[in-house]
Amino acid sequence: MKNHLLLSALLLFTILTHAQTTKTVGTGGDYPTLKLAFDAINTGSITGDITLYIISDIADDNTATLEASYAPASYTSVLIQPSGSPPSGHWTLTANINGDMIALNGASHVTLDGQIGGSTWESNLYMVNNGAEAPVNGKALRFEYDAHHNLITFVHFESNCQMDAGAVFFGIPAGAGIGNSNNVINQCDITKTPSGQLFTAISAVNHPDNMCNTIVYCKIYDWLFHGINLPSSCGRGWSIEGNSFYQTSPFPSAA
Repeated sequence: MKNHLLLSALLLFTILTHAQTTKTVGTGGDYPTLKLAFDAINTGSITGDITLYIISDIADDNTATLEASYAPASYTSVLIQPSGSPPSGHWTLTANINGDMIALNGASHVTLDGQIGGSTWESNLYMVNNGAEAPVNGKALRFEYDAHHNLITFVHFESNCQMDAGAVFFGIPAGAGIGNSNNVINQCDITKTPSGQLFTAISAVNHPDNMCNTIVYCKIYDWLFHGINLPSSCGRGWSIEGNSFYQTSPFPSAA
């Protein structure tokens, strides 16, 4: 029954992402970085059902922030997906930033799908933040200010985030009761960068409006602090199942 409900949710996200506006992001594209593409959405320069195709590796040390669809932004859905034939099998978004690579600030109906064409069943999009290790730095993706009904699927995340923050982080709700809720993290790989130490993969701010999120069929590995860290006062309705938690090498010595 739960698998049927998940499939229905994924189909709903697919229906919501029929594109009316299509832009390319990367070398030779409409926008060289994802930040500039999000800026265009935030200012209302592109509207409606929006598809952003990643067409190359991108290095950018600026946070790509997508705001809620509320004037001047005006979108129904946003799909971000790799395209083309990357030589290594995947495009990589790389940052060296003491903050977030992508921030969804109240954004909803956003799909970050790491599959080329949405059908490869593998991660063709890597997000790597090499930002300096600190308790709140180096995040790859942050949900903030009531980001809701978003789908993150088949993305490979690497980050230096540690302690009580996470590579994927559910941050501060706006306080309107919607919260960072009804988001789905599906079949993603979440791990530390090679230089990472006390890594945490997924975490949330201790707030009751962080609720009703789903984390399923992900590979969460080489975490040395938390795999998933949900404080006791997070809201109800989280669904966490079918995930794999493991280490690819022994823990470092405590000496």
